[in-house]
Amino acid sequence: MRQLLKTLLVASIPLATAGHASPPDVDTTTHNGTTIIRVGNSSAKVTTSVDLPNGCHQPGSISLGAPDGVAAIVNTVAVTARVTVAGDMCTQEFRVHNFEITVPVTKQTVAIIIYDAVDGQDIKATAYPLPVR
Repeated sequence: MRQLLKTLLVASIPLATAGHASPPDVDTTTHNGTTIIRVGNSSAKVTTSVDLPNGCHQPGSISLGAPDGVAAIVNTVAVTARVTVAGDMCTQEFRVHNFEITVPVTKQTVAIIIYDAVDGQDIKATAYPLPVR
């Protein structure tokens, strides 16, 4: 998991091009439908999209912390977006649901990891770099 986090963070860092200055400090980053906005020095507002492939998939809650059984990763903030599945006769409709949460960050925080948890079993993790200040 640490190697995955390192790879995601390195791949997400914008590179300066020859003859151009480094990019300015930013307070907002957007990657693959997820937006992270720094709010002062101690918090960040996270908005993330979760795909709901049919009518049986319903948005649940979003909360601070990793799902049960997932180890914490140093200098990151974990957020879990839950989706529930109920029923056996599902309408064929594709929907996107936006979750929003404000999380605490410190000077040491380098990334926010968002866990998409479908019924607590099918868990996908994605790390997003925290905007620099």
